[in-house]
Amino acid sequence: MAAVIDEQVKAPVCRVSRTPKAVALGWALRKARRAGGWSLREFAHLINRDMPTLSRWETGHRTPRSEQVAHFLGALGVCGGQFADTLALATDTSAPHWIATTEAERRHQDAVYLEFEQAADHLTFIAPQIIPDLFRLPDKELRQRQEILTRHQPATVGLFVGHTALQQASDDQLRHLAALSARPNIELRVVAAPPPAFDSRRTLLDSCDLRFAISGPPPFAMWSHRPGDIAIHDRDIRAIRDKALSPRVSVGAIANIVDRRQRSAVGVGQL
Repeated sequence: MAAVIDEQVKAPVCRVSRTPKAVALGWALRKARRAGGWSLREFAHLINRDMPTLSRWETGHRTPRSEQVAHFLGALGVCGGQFADTLALATDTSAPHWIATTEAERRHQDAVYLEFEQAADHLTFIAPQIIPDLFRLPDKELRQRQEILTRHQPATVGLFVGHTALQQASDDQLRHLAALSARPNIELRVVAAPPPAFDSRRTLLDSCDLRFAISGPPPFAMWSHRPGDIAIHDRDIRAIRDKALSPRVSVGAIANIVDRRQRSAVGVGQL
């Protein structure tokens, strides 16, 4: 078989709105094709489809019907769980929300989130209770993900963090947060007097020419992409920013937590 070379295809403009789930389906199809060793041109010929159509499927600009997905996967010899899991992604791709209802779909969400995260231009985290992974102390698993904060042309990132999250964090974690906040692409703000909008975990992403929000913790997260829904999230972020401390004062608040802990430990040690 010829070496795999993915041709750059200039597909006609498609006016169907892309959604995160449609992109997830496209990435799953592309991954299956590449795993089979097929170039875009060769595989389009094999399944009797033109290259621009196949390219739109794989980028999420157009969603194939379930029977087309089945034909695509069947031509690659995909079967079993991978076949069923990928086929399930072809359902309700244009729905206003994406809520994973099966373990397999949750795995797809987790995998595609990491892809979106790495490709993101901007991310905003609303974190009342838990420090987001990108801001946690780096370990072997997280280090590669966290490179989007420090790489050449890094993503711009906003973090609105609650006192509960800070109080649960270790001193080393708090120092790590303070150090990250010094980077020009990172805006860290402590929300000392939380408004009603600061009630649950949320992430907003600008990635792959999409803008969408993820509300709530996994495995119950809801992905939203409709402009009206995103406008609500943007409004909430403005309300949270109005109540949050400035970046400079936020760093001071974090340092004060560490200082109080250390003075308390010294006092206990002297008893």
